[in-house]
Amino acid sequence: MDTLLSGYVAGFALAMPLGPFAILLIGIAARSSIRTALWGALGAAVADAVYAAVAVFAGAAAARVIAPVEGHLRIAAGAVLIAMALYIAARALRPAEGDGAEGGTALTPRRVFVSLFTLTMVNPWPLLYFTALVLGGGVGAGSASANLLYIAAVLLGSLTWQAFIASVGGVVGRRILSGAGRRLSGLVSAALIVALSCAMIAG
Repeated sequence: MDTLLSGYVAGFALAMPLGPFAILLIGIAARSSIRTALWGALGAAVADAVYAAVAVFAGAAAARVIAPVEGHLRIAAGAVLIAMALYIAARALRPAEGDGAEGGTALTPRRVFVSLFTLTMVNPWPLLYFTALVLGGGVGAGSASANLLYIAAVLLGSLTWQAFIASVGGVVGRRILSGAGRRLSGLVSAALIVALSCAMIAG
């Protein structure tokens, strides 16, 4: 029970800060559907669980491997997010008539899942976070089944918060995504992603 609880809390806490990934997920939910955004939430949560598994089974070795390229990975993730923000801003400024058809083809569940999974995997913070937890808290020293339970709990904890963000984004976002509200929300979302991405790049 302690293993499950610690894993759940670790995954939930990692996902909870409102960073560029959360803003991106809210925008996806508002512009497509909650169901599509939930696939993105699952992609991010699976990536968190992958990093938890690496930390549990590799520990300090994984941290040593990633440390020299941590800055480069942060820059890469930030650059991709900024490019996405520019795309969101460009779409927000387009006439409303074209949004529905384009959104239906661009934001498929599979594409959203792969995008959020890839972006989360490029971000080095989850691996460093879980490695610190493993080395500091003794997680990973138990049986293989206990370690797998911890990883599954991380997945569930991260998914809980990501799904909440996606759901709120879908419910609240649609109420303001018309006319000027659509343009304003898109531009604000893009600006927030750019600002948060720059902060991530700066470390």
